Amino acid sequence: MLQQALGRDAAAEETLPPPKWKWAKKGFSLRAPSISESGQTKTALADARAVIELNPDSAIGYLVLGQVNEGAGNYVEAVNAYTRASTLAEAQNKLEIAAIARVQLAM
Repeated sequence: MLQQALGRDAAAEETLPPPKWKWAKKGFSLRAPSISESGQTKTALADARAVIELNPDSAIGYLVLGQVNEGAGNYVEAVNAYTRASTLAEAQNKLEIAAIARVQLAM
């Protein structure tokens, strides 16, 4: 995930599992959700926060942070992250990410 945040997509692709989401085809195959699903929530949260620290305007970073928090049962944090992801994505015209964040908020 850090490789991707630094713009090293080729290096990231060599070390990451296959993408799970449709938007992953656009270079967003992220490690945090896979780690979270395997029970390593602390590592997944650290990855998502590292991306946001490197790029505070990362809509995808906030989306992943929301997903990891939701999976961990941290619902207030998840709602905050999804809300931020939606706002950033809309401002950046990343409508697919905005839609995903809104669907997660609705659920």
